[in-house]
Amino acid sequence: MFGWCGLPRLGLNGTAWATLICNAMGVIALDWYLHYKKHIATPNWRKMKADWETTWLTLKLGIPPMLQQALVSMGFLIMMGLVNEYGHNATAAFGIVMRIDQLAFIPSMTIGMAVSTLAGQNVGANRYDRVPSVFRWGILYGVGLTAIVSLLCFTIPHFLLKFFVKDVTVVQLGESYLRVMGWGYLLFAVIFVSNGIINGAGHTLATTFFTLIGLWIIRLPLATWASHQYHQLHYIWYAMVFSTLIGTLMSCAYYYLGWWKKPIGKTKLVPPAETQPVD
Repeated sequence: MFGWCGLPRLGLNGTAWATLICNAMGVIALDWYLHYKKHIATPNWRKMKADWETTWLTLKLGIPPMLQQALVSMGFLIMMGLVNEYGHNATAAFGIVMRIDQLAFIPSMTIGMAVSTLAGQNVGANRYDRVPSVFRWGILYGVGLTAIVSLLCFTIPHFLLKFFVKDVTVVQLGESYLRVMGWGYLLFAVIFVSNGIINGAGHTLATTFFTLIGLWIIRLPLATWASHQYHQLHYIWYAMVFSTLIGTLMSCAYYYLGWWKKPIGKTKLVPPAETQPVD
């Protein structure tokens, strides 16, 4: 970006080139590491060929999360448009609290990814009896860690915001968001775990449906109506928490009803080979 060490000064385009180069170097380093360790997942580039059954199953499981992320991104743009109607201070506050959101989501997101991995392993091994324990401990850790962030948002939101901005009006608007969304963070901790179980079992279309209902059917229409009806910014925050609650209830209902146990695709369970005694 800045032309340091004799490199060309690319400005904003430098971030794009830096990202591309770093990602390429990461792939090369990963390939080298796998070959060096003779890992079971080491790719053999000379024998690469398409396994169409596996490819189709991969697309079947991967396309719904892709659409889910697209729905979330487009929904964020619409929410930003609603907030922009309240002026530049509201826009600045919303941009800042989105950064705090990203930090607040880290515990629940990482726990959710771990839960998804463990659920997928146990479902693949046909050990459905272990999944409830994964769910319970995921909820315990996710909510427990996120509760610390929520407590900070309830008690010292101004302190968190002043890391980013000093303007009093912007801080006050950000405080109203954090005091409301502090409850939402706890709901996200639950939904990341329940969605992790569902996604780990391969039911990615279900979690995409939850996003469609919670974000596009409830949050955006409700936030638009409440904002135009009451002309107060915090009603948008209430709509966000309410839609998150609905999404959490749908996800938990799907889990407790056991619908995630339905097999996805044609999977063949191969029992592990018996261990032979060593002479």
